[in-house]
Amino acid sequence: MEIRFSEQDTRLIVALIGDLDNVSAIEAEKKLQPVFEQDDHDVVLECSHLNYISSRGLRLLIMIYKHVRNSGHQGYVTKMNETVKEVLFTGGFLKLYQEE
Repeated sequence: MEIRFSEQDTRLIVALIGDLDNVSAIEAEKKLQPVFEQDDHDVVLECSHLNYISSRGLRLLIMIYKHVRNSGHQGYVTKMNETVKEVLFTGGFLKLYQEE
């Protein structure tokens, strides 16, 4: 699992690359600390290279959403493949995050 960060205007872009499974989610949580240290950006989860997401990965998305919402900003999810989109839709995550 690789995570890349970039900024675009008032948005923090978080590119998720690979599989966010139960094992990699532990390390991903550590790598995602910059998201939790900032409270002045909207967060965009860019998923064009995210192949798989497990329940532990979904837990991370909940943590990110709560942080972004509590800081008064918005969470977005973009460029999902059909598999990831189905998991997020079924889990109700597309009601939390705005889809771009």
